Amino acid sequence: MIKFSIASLLFGIALILMGIFSVTPLGSKANDYAVELTEDSIQTFLTLRVVNAGLSLAQEVEFTGSIGSFSGSAQPLKILEPLDDAVEYLSTAVFIAGSFAAVVSSTLHIAGPVGLFILGFSLVLYGASNLISMPKPLSKRTRQFSVQMARVGSSLYLLVVSFALSSVMNSYIGDAAW
Repeated sequence: MIKFSIASLLFGIALILMGIFSVTPLGSKANDYAVELTEDSIQTFLTLRVVNAGLSLAQEVEFTGSIGSFSGSAQPLKILEPLDDAVEYLSTAVFIAGSFAAVVSSTLHIAGPVGLFILGFSLVLYGASNLISMPKPLSKRTRQFSVQMARVGSSLYLLVVSFALSSVMNSYIGDAAW
Protein backbone atom coordinates (compact mmCIF):
# COMPACT_ATOMS: atom_id res chain seq x y z
CA MET A 1 0.00 0.00 0.00
CA ILE A 2 2.86 2.36 0.80
CA LYS A 3 4.60 1.64 -2.54
CA PHE A 4 1.37 2.33 -4.40
CA SER A 5 0.89 5.57 -2.46
CA ILE A 6 4.41 6.77 -3.23
CA ALA A 7 4.01 5.82 -6.91
CA SER A 8 0.67 7.64 -6.94
CA LEU A 9 2.33 10.74 -5.49
CA LEU A 10 5.19 10.70 -7.98
CA PHE A 11 2.99 10.02 -10.98
CA GLY A 12 0.57 12.70 -9.79
CA ILE A 13 3.36 15.26 -9.48
CA ALA A 14 4.55 14.37 -12.99
CA LEU A 15 1.03 14.87 -14.36
CA ILE A 16 0.67 18.19 -12.51
CA LEU A 17 3.93 19.40 -14.04
CA MET A 18 2.80 18.25 -17.49
CA GLY A 19 -0.44 20.16 -16.99
CA ILE A 20 1.30 23.32 -15.78
CA PHE A 21 3.80 23.37 -18.64
CA SER A 22 1.20 22.29 -21.24
CA VAL A 23 3.06 19.13 -22.19
CA THR A 24 0.15 17.12 -23.52
CA PRO A 25 0.98 14.07 -25.58
CA LEU A 26 -1.31 13.94 -28.62
CA GLY A 27 -2.53 17.49 -27.92
CA SER A 28 -1.23 19.13 -31.09
CA LYS A 29 -2.43 16.25 -33.29
CA ALA A 30 -5.91 16.48 -31.76
CA ASN A 31 -6.04 20.25 -32.13
CA ASP A 32 -4.87 20.10 -35.76
CA TYR A 33 -7.58 17.55 -36.54
CA ALA A 34 -10.28 19.65 -34.87
CA VAL A 35 -9.20 22.71 -36.87
CA GLU A 36 -9.14 20.65 -40.09
CA LEU A 37 -12.59 19.31 -39.30
CA THR A 38 -13.86 22.85 -38.75
CA GLU A 39 -12.41 24.10 -42.02
CA ASP A 40 -13.78 21.15 -43.99
CA SER A 41 -17.24 21.55 -42.50
CA ILE A 42 -17.28 25.26 -43.35
CA GLN A 43 -16.38 24.48 -46.96
CA THR A 44 -19.00 21.73 -47.14
CA PHE A 45 -21.64 23.99 -45.58
CA LEU A 46 -20.98 26.79 -48.05
CA THR A 47 -21.07 24.38 -50.99
CA LEU A 48 -24.37 22.90 -49.83
CA ARG A 49 -25.89 26.36 -49.37
CA VAL A 50 -24.88 27.32 -52.92
CA VAL A 51 -26.47 24.11 -54.24
CA ASN A 52 -29.55 24.87 -52.13
CA ALA A 53 -29.77 28.38 -53.59
CA GLY A 54 -29.44 27.01 -57.12
CA LEU A 55 -32.18 24.45 -56.54
CA SER A 56 -34.46 27.07 -55.00
CA LEU A 57 -33.89 29.37 -57.95
CA ALA A 58 -34.54 26.56 -60.44
CA GLN A 59 -37.85 25.77 -58.76
CA GLU A 60 -39.08 29.30 -59.31
CA VAL A 61 -38.69 29.14 -63.10
CA GLU A 62 -42.16 29.47 -64.56
CA PHE A 63 -43.20 28.88 -68.12
CA THR A 64 -46.31 30.63 -69.37
CA GLY A 65 -48.04 30.32 -72.65
CA SER A 66 -51.27 31.05 -74.37
CA ILE A 67 -53.09 29.66 -77.31
CA GLY A 68 -55.91 31.82 -78.42
CA SER A 69 -58.04 32.56 -75.40
CA PHE A 70 -56.43 29.84 -73.27
CA SER A 71 -53.42 30.65 -71.15
CA GLY A 72 -51.51 28.67 -68.58
CA SER A 73 -48.35 28.47 -66.59
CA ALA A 74 -46.22 25.65 -65.29
CA GLN A 75 -43.27 25.18 -62.97
CA PRO A 76 -41.76 21.94 -64.22
CA LEU A 77 -38.77 22.09 -61.88
CA LYS A 78 -40.99 22.22 -58.81
CA ILE A 79 -40.36 18.49 -58.63
CA LEU A 80 -36.91 19.32 -57.23
CA GLU A 81 -38.40 20.60 -53.95
CA PRO A 82 -37.76 17.38 -51.94
CA LEU A 83 -34.14 17.40 -53.07
CA ASP A 84 -33.88 21.07 -52.15
CA ASP A 85 -35.26 20.35 -48.68
CA ALA A 86 -32.86 17.43 -48.21
CA VAL A 87 -29.87 19.61 -49.16
CA GLU A 88 -31.07 22.27 -46.73
CA TYR A 89 -31.39 19.77 -43.87
CA LEU A 90 -27.98 18.31 -44.65
CA SER A 91 -26.39 21.76 -44.68
CA THR A 92 -27.95 22.44 -41.27
CA ALA A 93 -26.48 19.20 -39.90
CA VAL A 94 -23.06 20.08 -41.33
CA PHE A 95 -23.31 23.55 -39.79
CA ILE A 96 -24.07 22.07 -36.35
CA ALA A 97 -21.17 19.62 -36.66
CA GLY A 98 -18.86 22.42 -37.79
CA SER A 99 -19.94 24.62 -34.90
CA PHE A 100 -19.23 21.81 -32.46
CA ALA A 101 -15.81 21.23 -34.04
CA ALA A 102 -15.04 24.94 -33.82
CA VAL A 103 -15.91 25.03 -30.12
CA VAL A 104 -13.86 21.91 -29.48
CA SER A 105 -10.89 23.21 -31.46
CA SER A 106 -10.89 26.41 -29.44
CA THR A 107 -11.04 24.57 -26.10
CA LEU A 108 -8.98 21.49 -26.89
CA HIS A 109 -5.65 23.12 -26.15
CA ILE A 110 -6.98 23.97 -22.67
CA ALA A 111 -8.73 20.66 -21.96
CA GLY A 112 -5.56 18.58 -22.22
CA PRO A 113 -3.38 20.43 -19.68
CA VAL A 114 -6.29 21.06 -17.31
CA GLY A 115 -7.27 17.39 -17.49
CA LEU A 116 -3.72 16.29 -16.74
CA PHE A 117 -3.46 18.78 -13.86
CA ILE A 118 -6.73 17.61 -12.28
CA LEU A 119 -5.80 13.96 -12.76
CA GLY A 120 -2.37 14.57 -11.22
CA PHE A 121 -3.84 16.48 -8.29
CA SER A 122 -6.29 13.67 -7.63
CA LEU A 123 -3.46 11.12 -7.62
CA VAL A 124 -1.44 13.26 -5.20
CA LEU A 125 -4.48 13.65 -2.98
CA TYR A 126 -5.20 9.91 -3.08
CA GLY A 127 -1.59 8.99 -2.33
CA ALA A 128 -1.33 11.54 0.45
CA SER A 129 -4.56 10.33 2.04
CA ASN A 130 -3.03 6.86 2.29
CA LEU A 131 0.29 8.05 3.71
CA ILE A 132 -0.97 10.65 6.21
CA SER A 133 -2.77 9.37 9.25
CA MET A 134 -6.25 10.90 9.26
CA PRO A 135 -9.46 9.95 10.99
CA LYS A 136 -11.15 7.17 9.04
CA PRO A 137 -14.23 9.18 7.86
CA LEU A 138 -12.04 12.04 6.61
CA SER A 139 -9.67 9.64 4.87
CA LYS A 140 -12.59 7.89 3.18
CA ARG A 141 -14.11 11.19 1.99
CA THR A 142 -10.74 12.38 0.72
CA ARG A 143 -10.31 9.20 -1.31
CA GLN A 144 -13.84 9.49 -2.71
CA PHE A 145 -13.22 13.11 -3.67
CA SER A 146 -9.94 12.20 -5.36
CA VAL A 147 -11.65 9.44 -7.34
CA GLN A 148 -14.29 11.94 -8.54
CA MET A 149 -11.56 14.40 -9.52
CA ALA A 150 -9.74 11.62 -11.38
CA ARG A 151 -12.90 10.96 -13.38
CA VAL A 152 -13.18 14.62 -14.37
CA GLY A 153 -9.49 14.90 -15.27
CA SER A 154 -9.42 11.69 -17.25
CA SER A 155 -12.61 12.68 -19.09
CA LEU A 156 -11.03 15.97 -20.15
CA TYR A 157 -7.88 14.28 -21.34
CA LEU A 158 -9.83 11.51 -23.07
CA LEU A 159 -11.44 14.22 -25.20
CA VAL A 160 -7.95 15.05 -26.49
CA VAL A 161 -7.12 11.37 -26.99
CA SER A 162 -10.37 10.75 -28.87
CA PHE A 163 -9.66 13.55 -31.35
CA ALA A 164 -6.08 12.35 -31.83
CA LEU A 165 -7.26 8.77 -32.47
CA SER A 166 -9.96 10.06 -34.83
CA SER A 167 -7.26 11.85 -36.77
CA VAL A 168 -5.19 8.68 -37.09
CA MET A 169 -8.21 6.60 -38.09
CA ASN A 170 -9.33 9.24 -40.59
CA SER A 171 -5.95 9.37 -42.29
CA TYR A 172 -5.74 5.55 -42.36
CA ILE A 173 -9.23 5.14 -43.81
CA GLY A 174 -8.80 8.09 -46.17
CA ASP A 175 -5.49 6.77 -47.51
CA ALA A 176 -7.00 3.34 -48.06
CA ALA A 177 -10.04 4.77 -49.88
CA TRP A 178 -8.18 7.19 -52.14
